[in-house]
Amino acid sequence: MRELQAHKARTCGESEALIFATSTGRPMNPSNVRRDIWTKLVKRAGVRPLEMYSLRHTFATFGRVAGESAFNVAHAMGHSRSTLVDAVYAHSLQSGMASVAERVTARALGEPEAARDQRRSEGR
Repeated sequence: MRELQAHKARTCGESEALIFATSTGRPMNPSNVRRDIWTKLVKRAGVRPLEMYSLRHTFATFGRVAGESAFNVAHAMGHSRSTLVDAVYAHSLQSGMASVAERVTARALGEPEAARDQRRSEGR
């Protein structure tokens, strides 16, 4: 994180929110970011190749799964409407619905967490 903050201070000053900027503080051309930075970072990290735009999906999904409101996630992503976040990324939250149902059922039945975890591990 310190490295990113130092880079930001060097290239953008404190007022800008750019991560990828030229040495003069201007936004970098996206194709240059992809060629000069992104492809190398992905290879260095040892992950499968993916588009930078995929990080928006990851950010939105992780934010919503972590319990952030659609409004906060949308604002952080630069969207003016929070409905867009859930409309676009809602399918990622569908898998969490089963666990919600399990937790509600367990609580309604007064089932201890250990029993619920045992039941889940047995596939019931």
